[in-house]
Amino acid sequence: MFRKPSYLLDTNIILRFLLNDHRQLSSEAKRIFQQGEHHKAYLVINHVTLAETVWVLESFYQLAADKVARLLIDLINLPNVKVPQKSLIVEALLLAAKKKIAYIDAYNLLFARNKSLRLKTFDRQLKKLTNGR
Repeated sequence: MFRKPSYLLDTNIILRFLLNDHRQLSSEAKRIFQQGEHHKAYLVINHVTLAETVWVLESFYQLAADKVARLLIDLINLPNVKVPQKSLIVEALLLAAKKKIAYIDAYNLLFARNKSLRLKTFDRQLKKLTNGR
C-alpha cells in the first residue's frame, strides 16, 4: 500500500504562497500546496510556525489582524492541511483580531482556559481578559 508523503511547512513556504511575491519561490510554494489540494501529500503546519507567520505578516508586511486571520483560517482549511490544535488556533486568530491583542497572547489565553490554567501576565490589556487573575 502506498502512503502519501507528509511535509512540515516552514514559515517561508507559507509566506511565499500567501504573498505570491517571488517568482521562483512562490511558484514552488504553490506546487507544494497543490499537492495537498490534489490529495497527493499531507501538509502539516504547527502552532509555532503559525505564530511566526502572524508576526511577520503583521509586523513586516503591515497587514491588519483581521486580514491575517482570514488568510490563515482559509489556509489551514485547505485540503490535506493538518494543523494540531486547529480549533484553538482559529479561535485565537479571531480573538486577536476582535480584541486587538497579539495573536500569541490570544493563543496563550485560550490555551490556559482550555487546560483550566490561570494565565499570569503583566500585560494590562491581556490581564483584563483573564478577569484580573
